[in-house]
Amino acid sequence: MGPVTEDGAGTNGAGNLGGSGQVGPGTWGGAGKWGGDNGSGARVSSCGRALWCDRIGGWRVCRENAREDLFVGRVGFGGVRGAAGGQCTGGGGVVDENVVAPVEGRPGAEKMTELDAWAAADRMAPGVNIGNTLENTTAWETGWGQPLITQELIQNLAQLGFRTVRVPVAWDTYAVNGRILPEKFARVAEVVDWITGAGMFCVLNIHWDGGWIDSDVKEKYPNPHTFSPIAEKKFRAYWRQISTFFAGKNEKLIFEALNEETNFEGEGSLPKAYATLTRVNQLFIDTVRSTGGNNAKRLLIVTGYNTDFEKTCASDYKLPKDTLPNRLFISVHYYTPYTFCGLTEDAPWGKMQSTWGTPEDVTQLNELFDKMQGFCTRNDIPAFIGEFGVTEKKEAASRVRWLSAVANASVARRMVPMLWDTGHDIHRHPPYGASDELQQVLRALPVSARPAAAASPSSGTP
Repeated sequence: MGPVTEDGAGTNGAGNLGGSGQVGPGTWGGAGKWGGDNGSGARVSSCGRALWCDRIGGWRVCRENAREDLFVGRVGFGGVRGAAGGQCTGGGGVVDENVVAPVEGRPGAEKMTELDAWAAADRMAPGVNIGNTLENTTAWETGWGQPLITQELIQNLAQLGFRTVRVPVAWDTYAVNGRILPEKFARVAEVVDWITGAGMFCVLNIHWDGGWIDSDVKEKYPNPHTFSPIAEKKFRAYWRQISTFFAGKNEKLIFEALNEETNFEGEGSLPKAYATLTRVNQLFIDTVRSTGGNNAKRLLIVTGYNTDFEKTCASDYKLPKDTLPNRLFISVHYYTPYTFCGLTEDAPWGKMQSTWGTPEDVTQLNELFDKMQGFCTRNDIPAFIGEFGVTEKKEAASRVRWLSAVANASVARRMVPMLWDTGHDIHRHPPYGASDELQQVLRALPVSARPAAAASPSSGTP
């Protein structure tokens, strides 16, 4: 779907909502297939209910008796309501009734300070994830044993010195027929507002919630590891809804396309898999930018292949195109070596590593970060290390060494390190605070990224 203007035609041609035929320049109303019977702005939906047309931040939303729980698809034309009878004018674009619009955009718009991605990177480190919470696929937010997110928790993150909070969200699991429910938007918005209100950046994504993006659950998807037509439609629909709802938020809110769901090798070959990821990232950018408002200039995060340093630095990886320069980050994750970071017992493919910090360990880390820095320099794009972490079931001193090494290597290369935390290092219950190990890591950060309180070991929390 092409771009839309306030009073002009979309690039995909005339709309199909009115006039005397199914395809025509039509308005809301008229005698066309989708029109009402008097040109007053009323229309009849496919289910026969009379709906009223309204415009909310670039979307056409239809309501029945002012109820906000009904469906109408994304309307790709940019007219505004006329003075007479609330008629919608303008043409262009098409309606896809399988792509559901959000019912309400948030009122008002915050002042947007335009930020270059490199300048933002210098202000965003260090960061932390609120993991295993709003991306839960069992019982939203608390299904994996986490407590509800509170404003006090968010304030504690700011007091600890974090400058960015990543909020992973499972949108699809809790959507109804492709529609994100108002109460889900309201809860996510509450958390987002707490984060930005505390002076931190907030990164909001579409996280893993059933493997639908790259069809990575063989039992559920007939063509595993592909970006299916259904996934494409849902991906576009969700980002339309999310970005429209948050279009008025300022530069402190950043959207991230997806998480690690980039295994598209079912497309037929590795080059085709890489090309598919480029298409997914491009779809994300185009969808968000088209919703207007502050989204036209918002910082966005696109995803590297498997969020892996080396696979993202491979020659097959191609970045998507944006409408503005230097508004993108590249997202990669760091859990290397996984035998140390993740394994708690030997596996067929590797032996569990209980400690970390030998010269060989440090050399491996620096070589990988140097390689990623080379990619960033060549492509003029900063890296967003969306996740890094190590299981708590390892020697405390080794955990501190590894976490500190990753955080410091990131900051030194103008990357944004985001700790993956599920309640071990960040205390989720009162009294809020952080583990001794994390406090050591924060105190070891370069001065430019170090919380002010961390300078004094006797200050309590850093």
